[in-house]
Amino acid sequence: MLFSFLFCLFLIPISGQATYIPNYLYNNNQIQLAYYQQGVGVYVDKTSIVNEYYDPPYYKLAANIIYYDFNRNKELYIETSHYSYNTNTGAVCINSNLRGNRGPFYNNRNTANDKRELKLAKIIWKTIYHMNWKW
Repeated sequence: MLFSFLFCLFLIPISGQATYIPNYLYNNNQIQLAYYQQGVGVYVDKTSIVNEYYDPPYYKLAANIIYYDFNRNKELYIETSHYSYNTNTGAVCINSNLRGNRGPFYNNRNTANDKRELKLAKIIWKTIYHMNWKW
């Protein structure tokens, strides 16, 4: 009986390979990891950030977002996303060709997917204004 159990256990595939997800893609500190999901790292290219609209309390920033598949070891795609911020309400909205129009997102009031989107927006805000998104 023990032999049968061990034989069946041997048939179960077990992955012994861990995937290393670097905080910076290509060892470039300007391409920062925002989050990782299902084998894909989502990175912000900080060199691509532009200020499209500045009229406090309204701000609009754009940046290239890189999706890197670590299972296949290659870039899946790069897209330019636009982020609108409102410092009066704390709302962040996203306009993306890939992900569509999303939001508004607020700190501490989002689903897990929304929190990932907000991570991207916070990295972009901090890069351009040198302070954390606190609203």
